Amino acid sequence: MDEGKKREKRIQVNAVERRGKSVVVEYVKGGVPNRKVVYMSKFADVSVEEGALERAPDYGVRWADALKGSEVLTEKGKEELEAQMRQRGIWTADDLRRAAREYPVVLVSLHREDTKAMIEGGK
Repeated sequence: MDEGKKREKRIQVNAVERRGKSVVVEYVKGGVPNRKVVYMSKFADVSVEEGALERAPDYGVRWADALKGSEVLTEKGKEELEAQMRQRGIWTADDLRRAAREYPVVLVSLHREDTKAMIEGGK
């Protein structure tokens, strides 16, 4: 190895799906699952170089972006929605259709305090 070149940090990932010369990988950052599409040549020993991972395109719908303009959820709420959807494996519109029963659970969890107040106020 050239002494002038530093070895780049590698991030542990799980391969989710192979797509031709690419692979969808999943990793956790800040407690939230993330998915990226990386070239197979960048994927080795269940890890990817940090720089290659940062440059790779995201996989799935950015649920927070899909809700831009919505006044129902705050920006923080939209980020929480995205995290909850990811944790439940809902990355794409097809995933959402297959797991339609999960979506109300996500919404209730986002409004946990409101729901609790309504239940207690209705006694």
